[in-house]
Amino acid sequence: MQSQLMPPPLKVVGYISGKHGFQGNIQVHYLPGFSKAQIKKGNYLFVVINGKGVPFLIKDISKLGDILTLQFIDSEHSAKSIIGCEIAVAAVELKSKTSKKTTPENSSLLGLMGWSVLDTSAGIIGIIEDIQELPQGFILTVKSDVEQFLIPLVDEWIIGIDESQQKISMELPEGLLGINQ
Repeated sequence: MQSQLMPPPLKVVGYISGKHGFQGNIQVHYLPGFSKAQIKKGNYLFVVINGKGVPFLIKDISKLGDILTLQFIDSEHSAKSIIGCEIAVAAVELKSKTSKKTTPENSSLLGLMGWSVLDTSAGIIGIIEDIQELPQGFILTVKSDVEQFLIPLVDEWIIGIDESQQKISMELPEGLLGINQ
């Protein structure tokens, strides 16, 4: 893969200090001096799992900004599984939001639609249904028969590409696929 697929450098801005309620809301603690400007509904927050930033869409945020609802963290169990994890944002602020324009980078990625995604430990995950370009990088929407996963397209995670069979083999961080459960 090409180097433009790398996510931007991340800046750790705090950690998940606990759960809030029973529906997956989390409480976060920010590092001193961090401006919460990037922490808002509709943006992505990276949760550092096994040393890698995993993006989560911020679905809701409290007025004080310390209680968040993240996409796919929708139960007490899933919230507990990320307590203590660091949270991060993109270290480089991009000038524009997600672009709908076709660029050389995302036009070549559109050719991956319909390809299979395999994980070295989980086996076949599903089929790529969508590819989104976010300020943090590209995100694959992979759908299996029963679930949908958001998987960051990170060069280090890709271990092989089989164009003839239209398959991407990846070594995903432990726990990434289980976050949706």
